[in-house]
Amino acid sequence: MSAILFDLDGTIMDSLSSIIHIMRLTLDDLAIDGIDDNQIRAFVGIPLVQIGKELLGEQGYQEFVETYHFHYCSSQIKVEPFVGMREYLAELKNDGIKTAIVTAKRRPSTIETLTDGGLIDYFDYLITADSGAGAKPQAGPALAALDQLAALPTDAFFVGDSIHDMACAKNAGLAACGVLWGAASRRELEEAGADYTVENIDQLRTISKEFFAK
Repeated sequence: MSAILFDLDGTIMDSLSSIIHIMRLTLDDLAIDGIDDNQIRAFVGIPLVQIGKELLGEQGYQEFVETYHFHYCSSQIKVEPFVGMREYLAELKNDGIKTAIVTAKRRPSTIETLTDGGLIDYFDYLITADSGAGAKPQAGPALAALDQLAALPTDAFFVGDSIHDMACAKNAGLAACGVLWGAASRRELEEAGADYTVENIDQLRTISKEFFAK
């Protein structure tokens, strides 16, 4: 079974600026100083619990998670898919390519984001932070998605915008495609193991066709 696994924020959805804004509000509320926007970008793709533990330790991470979710829920920021993404996903569905989301977001917010963006029907399965499959860069989330899609690693690839997406793919034995419209640079993605990097959705479409034509 041919399949593509997708990260969500910064890959499917144009949400990076919103994440930085919400993270900045959270850091300000908790009086956490010295974190610039580049460091926040490096957090993209990591579960909030893990970020909270890194910033505040085992005793304070829950406050970080709760504060972030407060600002996320109250911000009412409308996040849209990247231009051309909806059409690309529709093509994959028409071609019989199975798709899954593999994200560090929790399931309720993932469903909300995809529903609001008009994309929920284009995905066959969702692996989220609360799916019990572990977290990127571990292989678990990607392997869980492949299992649900009945796909082998050799018949699928992972599309993401962060070094954690690339590492997750490589740890699961998948080809990795890094998109350059998200959190990481080409160099960062390639150093993390990207087999391909793409600058736009037309290039991603071409990579998809070449990969499944092999």
